[in-house]
Amino acid sequence: MLVNLKYPAGISVDVDGQVWMVDTEANGARVVDPETHAVTFVGGLVGPYTYSDMTGWALKNVVGAPEG
Repeated sequence: MLVNLKYPAGISVDVDGQVWMVDTEANGARVVDPETHAVTFVGGLVGPYTYSDMTGWALKNVVGAPEG
Protein backbone atom coordinates (compact mmCIF):
# COMPACT_ATOMS: atom_id res chain seq x y z
CA MET A 1 0.00 0.00 0.00
CA LEU A 2 1.41 3.37 -1.00
CA VAL A 3 -0.16 6.54 0.31
CA ASN A 4 1.49 9.78 -0.75
CA LEU A 5 0.95 12.55 1.76
CA LYS A 6 2.72 15.84 1.16
CA TYR A 7 1.75 17.54 4.43
CA PRO A 8 0.18 15.03 6.82
CA ALA A 9 -1.45 16.74 9.80
CA GLY A 10 -3.09 13.89 11.66
CA ILE A 11 -4.07 10.28 11.66
CA SER A 12 -6.94 8.55 13.40
CA VAL A 13 -9.02 5.39 13.34
CA ASP A 14 -12.79 5.71 13.20
CA VAL A 15 -15.39 3.47 14.83
CA ASP A 16 -15.50 1.29 11.70
CA GLY A 17 -11.74 0.68 11.81
CA GLN A 18 -10.98 2.90 8.81
CA VAL A 19 -7.70 4.82 9.07
CA TRP A 20 -7.99 8.54 8.24
CA MET A 21 -4.92 10.57 7.29
CA VAL A 22 -5.41 14.31 6.87
CA ASP A 23 -3.32 16.06 4.20
CA THR A 24 -3.28 19.85 4.49
CA GLU A 25 -1.74 20.33 1.03
CA ALA A 26 -4.45 18.28 -0.71
CA ASN A 27 -7.33 19.84 1.28
CA GLY A 28 -8.60 16.38 2.07
CA ALA A 29 -7.96 13.08 3.72
CA ARG A 30 -7.03 9.62 2.62
CA VAL A 31 -9.05 6.79 4.11
CA VAL A 32 -7.45 3.35 4.28
CA ASP A 33 -9.46 0.16 4.72
CA PRO A 34 -7.19 -2.04 6.86
CA GLU A 35 -8.73 -5.26 5.49
CA THR A 36 -8.53 -4.56 1.76
CA HIS A 37 -5.80 -1.87 1.87
CA ALA A 38 -7.95 0.19 -0.49
CA VAL A 39 -7.23 3.92 -0.28
CA THR A 40 -9.97 6.47 -0.93
CA PHE A 41 -9.51 10.23 -1.12
CA VAL A 42 -12.08 12.49 0.57
CA GLY A 43 -11.74 16.02 -0.74
CA GLY A 44 -13.49 19.32 -0.26
CA LEU A 45 -11.93 20.11 3.10
CA VAL A 46 -10.68 23.67 3.58
CA GLY A 47 -7.35 23.87 5.40
CA PRO A 48 -7.82 20.57 7.20
CA TYR A 49 -5.85 20.11 10.38
CA THR A 50 -6.32 17.99 13.46
CA TYR A 51 -4.67 17.16 16.71
CA SER A 52 -7.59 15.46 18.41
CA ASP A 53 -10.60 13.30 17.56
CA MET A 54 -11.14 14.10 13.90
CA THR A 55 -13.45 11.13 13.38
CA GLY A 56 -16.21 12.36 15.68
CA TRP A 57 -16.22 9.22 17.83
CA ALA A 58 -15.89 11.16 21.09
CA LEU A 59 -18.57 13.67 20.13
CA LYS A 60 -20.95 10.88 19.10
CA ASN A 61 -20.48 9.14 22.43
CA VAL A 62 -20.93 12.13 24.73
CA VAL A 63 -23.73 11.45 27.20
CA GLY A 64 -25.85 14.42 28.10
CA ALA A 65 -25.14 18.08 27.56
CA PRO A 66 -23.18 20.40 29.82
CA GLU A 67 -25.31 22.56 32.08
CA GLY A 68 -24.79 26.20 32.75
